[in-house]
Amino acid sequence: MSNYQQYCLTRPIQSSIVMGAVFSGIDAMQYGIRNVTPKSVAMNMGFIYMYNAIQCPMAEIHGRESSLHNFVAAGTIGYLGVTSNRLGIPFVDPYSLYKFRPLTPGGVAFVVYGGIGFALATLGGKKP
Repeated sequence: MSNYQQYCLTRPIQSSIVMGAVFSGIDAMQYGIRNVTPKSVAMNMGFIYMYNAIQCPMAEIHGRESSLHNFVAAGTIGYLGVTSNRLGIPFVDPYSLYKFRPLTPGGVAFVVYGGIGFALATLGGKKP
């Protein structure tokens, strides 16, 4: 077992806490401090942790980290968040989903969130 795989579920705990707090602070600046609750802060931290934890088995199977793993992990988080009404879809007009009936919100969320994860991972130096 590689060193990365041995600690892949415990290593992202600290960064998930920090980045969850940062994202909650951004929410407070955008929507007001009253909209930030302990539940929303925990949800931000949990989504970031899940994003990292989903990549562990994929990296173990393929033997390396890949930006495609980030696509799948971010897309899965986006799909689950949108279908459970906990997240919105960034960069997408909600009325376009009514206009184009074959598009499902979950499918669009998978592609949008996955694309964001892929782009950030590629910019960070990961290869597909």
